[in-house]
Amino acid sequence: MDPETYWKKRVERKEKREPTAFAKKCAVFLKNKPCKTVLDLGCGDGRDTIFFAKQGYDVTALDVSPIALEILRKKIQEEEIKNIKIIEQSLQSLQFLQNSFDAIYAHLSLHYFPDKETREIFKKLHETLKESGFLFIKCKSTEDEEFGKGKMLEKNVYVHEGNYIRHFFDEEYMREKLKKFKLIKIEKTKGTYEGLQGEKTSHFIEASAKKE
Repeated sequence: MDPETYWKKRVERKEKREPTAFAKKCAVFLKNKPCKTVLDLGCGDGRDTIFFAKQGYDVTALDVSPIALEILRKKIQEEEIKNIKIIEQSLQSLQFLQNSFDAIYAHLSLHYFPDKETREIFKKLHETLKESGFLFIKCKSTEDEEFGKGKMLEKNVYVHEGNYIRHFFDEEYMREKLKKFKLIKIEKTKGTYEGLQGEKTSHFIEASAKKE
């Protein structure tokens, strides 16, 4: 399912979405650390964006979906939140001044690109993050039940209906992409959730790293 169809269906369901467990885990890590600014990459409808904003961070929320960002705008207006900046932009076009953010947060947003584009995005993340800043990433793993479905584009990258690309990470690949950072933690996780097509179990690779 392509992102725009996904968000249209979310709008139709009018469901309340709580912040993710990954966002809460990252917030615990950041507590009492010198962090004021957070870039939420692929923020979607902003459930984690709003969570970080309410923790007191100045949050820049970036996503390519105008539908998802409109949902976020409405939430910001309803709750009168002042410390969120919204940018409609693709990750491939990521452009910020160097050393712009204390933390970059990417929850299920970096696994939609072939290897060449993924490498370029990680390079930009390193440039965008401040010295001693933190990077948090969660991606679908090669152990996920959707792995192998669709037409294989390249290793661990598959094209689904509507040219929808899904890139599944393994631990080795994640480590390689973070080689310019100091790796703090990498782990395999899984979770069961109620998706648009019923209950599903997904497998992930989570990583935290620091720019030095």
